[in-house]
Amino acid sequence: MKAGLFLTGACNLACTYCYASRCPPKPMSRETLHQSLAFLRAWAWDGLGLTLIGGEPLLCPELVQEAVRICTGWEDTPVALAIATNGTLLDDPILALCREHQIQLYLSLDGVREAHDRHRCVGAGQGSFDQVLAQVPAVLRAVPSAQSCGVITPETAGCLGDSVEFLDSLGFRKISLGLDYSAPWCRQDLDALERQYRRAAEYYLRAHREGRELHLSFLDDHIRTWASGGTAVSPCCEMADRMLAIGPSGRLYPCLQYVDRDDGSSAIGHVQSGLDEQARCRVLCHDDQPRATCEACTLEGRCFHWCGCTNWRATGNRHQPPAMLCEHERMLIPIADAVAEALYAEGNPIFLRKFYGPE
Repeated sequence: MKAGLFLTGACNLACTYCYASRCPPKPMSRETLHQSLAFLRAWAWDGLGLTLIGGEPLLCPELVQEAVRICTGWEDTPVALAIATNGTLLDDPILALCREHQIQLYLSLDGVREAHDRHRCVGAGQGSFDQVLAQVPAVLRAVPSAQSCGVITPETAGCLGDSVEFLDSLGFRKISLGLDYSAPWCRQDLDALERQYRRAAEYYLRAHREGRELHLSFLDDHIRTWASGGTAVSPCCEMADRMLAIGPSGRLYPCLQYVDRDDGSSAIGHVQSGLDEQARCRVLCHDDQPRATCEACTLEGRCFHWCGCTNWRATGNRHQPPAMLCEHERMLIPIADAVAEALYAEGNPIFLRKFYGPE
């Protein structure tokens, strides 16, 4: 199972698209941290993928250290730990901790300066690009598999190609760039995005042909559905089943974005008392809500319309994907398919190992 543990709602940045910005800044108490980890250990009988998140989790380095100490002491529960951070507070002790315990790092970096500083701000008019960039060499020395994680908005869509090449040049081999579906996209923005996707696809092809493994989330995720014969990686949303989020209060939520203000309005239990099935049904069942009618779509099984968290944030209905998502998938899937078909026909060894090799 997977879980996101919100150590605090506080952050030293003011990113304009942040879904956690309304979470109270009070940090999780030490007692709640212990109760949260005990709950997850009992619940995750087959292993746990745990990401420490916020706000900015490194505002609470003592909680990070304590969580790692506890989880790495479990002999009967395998744990894959990760930290999602904006990177500005990384220091030698945290990087040493990550190196020692093989903790994955998800570093928030939207790409080139123009893209990153447009939304990830220290204060009014002041971007965080230089602070984050200064940390990258140390991050990749400590965690060579560290993943850059960015958000694409209408304002930054035109920078996507430059951003992919820039992030690759820094040494990131795993680059995750996803859309802000709740942003006000227009046709002109989508046209710019399509041009940039095609440019990124050419760069991806060139890297593979040169013998360099490169992971681009927006291509790889869709190529996996191509390679598996048209079945999405996650055919249905796992929130509140194999995915949970825990707010700083100790309340349980179906997924990360549901934490919101951590006021309990979307909570489905508490680490002290466990899952509340009535609350879970109240938040998730909603049989009266209209559901997406995707059966007649030729992209059924390829489109990522099933993410309840994305749907809920964008439309208020976890069953109903935003119209932008449908437009986006119709644009991107043919681009991903063309890349996959070319590399498969060429017998590219990196491509074949990545999508058809042993897991």
